[in-house]
Amino acid sequence: MLTATAPTIAVDVPATEIQLSRRDGEVRITRDADNTYTAEILLDASVEEVWNVIADYDNFSDFLPNIVSSDVLEVEGNRHVVEQVSERRIFFLNVRSRIRTENLETKNQRIDFRLVEGDLARLEGSWILESVAESNHLRLKQTVNVSPEDGTPETLFYDIFEQSLADTLEAIREEVLRRRG
Repeated sequence: MLTATAPTIAVDVPATEIQLSRRDGEVRITRDADNTYTAEILLDASVEEVWNVIADYDNFSDFLPNIVSSDVLEVEGNRHVVEQVSERRIFFLNVRSRIRTENLETKNQRIDFRLVEGDLARLEGSWILESVAESNHLRLKQTVNVSPEDGTPETLFYDIFEQSLADTLEAIREEVLRRRG
């Protein structure tokens, strides 16, 4: 069982790796030169418990930070087209954005996603579930390549995006625990 700690941020060398120590564990985020992020967290949960949260597109607004709506628009076999609207306060402004993604599921293993349309120049990646050898833990990993629309201040965008990756993984962990009861 993971123990509670106060939130801290530690930056490792190289500067492209950030570790965020949180209440129940550690979120690890790396970023490479082409703006591909890998974010991961260890969860004390089954594959099915985690899958039921990360594939619950219609209810993302109930547990993911900054998501105000999330709707499945199309389902065809393992393909789901999902539209999400998020809202975030940046300085003194409320900024609302919309994305529509195509999500291809390999049940209980991975979800590959790509931007179909929306308020980003590029968004594609995957959610991957990995068993941890000789452990009852599961590694949830998100790999995502993202680019803002032209005219967006890149430093600000990537700073906010990195924090949102950590917040999302933490929210998923909390939702898995909440559903377990």
